[in-house]
Amino acid sequence: MVRRRDHDRGSVLPLTLVLVVVMALVVVALARYAATGLAASPAASKRVETNADASGVVNWAIEQFAKKQLRPNDHCGDAPTKKAITVPPDLVPSGYQINLNCEQTNPITGEPVVHLIATLSGTNVATRTVEATVEVPSYYHGARVSDWRVDVPIVAPAYVTTTTGPGATSTTSTSTTIPTTSSTSSTAPTTIPSGSSTSSTAPTTIPTTTAAPVPILSCTFTVTSHVHASNGNGSTGVGQLRVNNTGTAAAARWVVFITVPQNQWTFIWDVAVTATRANSGITVNGNLGVPVAGSALVSANLNDTSNPRITTNNTLPCSVQSFTI
Repeated sequence: MVRRRDHDRGSVLPLTLVLVVVMALVVVALARYAATGLAASPAASKRVETNADASGVVNWAIEQFAKKQLRPNDHCGDAPTKKAITVPPDLVPSGYQINLNCEQTNPITGEPVVHLIATLSGTNVATRTVEATVEVPSYYHGARVSDWRVDVPIVAPAYVTTTTGPGATSTTSTSTTIPTTSSTSSTAPTTIPSGSSTSSTAPTTIPTTTAAPVPILSCTFTVTSHVHASNGNGSTGVGQLRVNNTGTAAAARWVVFITVPQNQWTFIWDVAVTATRANSGITVNGNLGVPVAGSALVSANLNDTSNPRITTNNTLPCSVQSFTI
């Protein structure tokens, strides 16, 4: 019996060695996984930080447009021409550079639409680009984001206008075709009230409804040049009638009324229109289309045989009476 016990001694040693080796391999694998996570963490944090900085600048610009501190016609070029917007220094982190550009594009629902592009660059950091398409209503304070993307370019349509001259028919400029497919944007539209504070996060999702397309027309009449008679009585000049369309559908024809307080003024109109004189003004019928986000421009030769005389930059009240789609 004593000899058998001596023979069994040390039989658990191989099993113990196997367990020790397995535990050592598990510990080494866990250590490598932790080291990889620690190495990737700074890069991920830097990406989130730079994305937030660029998004904050875009949100600041949206708030300025909502408050009417920035205006599409004054601070944005007509697409594809861009204008630079000055970014407040306190929004630019130390060691980084942020460029903010703006272009005015074709409207979505008849109101001005701007395309904002913020580009962040710096030493030892990947360039970040945050873009947003924003509708800026002209009749109340606010702004609505219709597209927001990070590092994925937004293809913005060109801004379109239509003009005519004396003795000529209409001439319509071409516009950029909007692609039927595009890459997925990172968030959906939102409405930002004018009193909101700047945020570095992307917009939240708010459902929107689409109204039926309709033209929204307005008009102006301005004297663009003049010549006064040497004897001080009477003058001649050239006037310009502009019909603007801020709606979502083109107008095929239109009728406007121009108030003319001086009955002595006479008008010789461009062949694109017909006019009827009344005591208080002129009714002008334009057989001339006005595209979405564009305008129709018609000229008239003016003559005045009495004072007050025709003078450059004089304006006459103008109102749209009707239109045809």
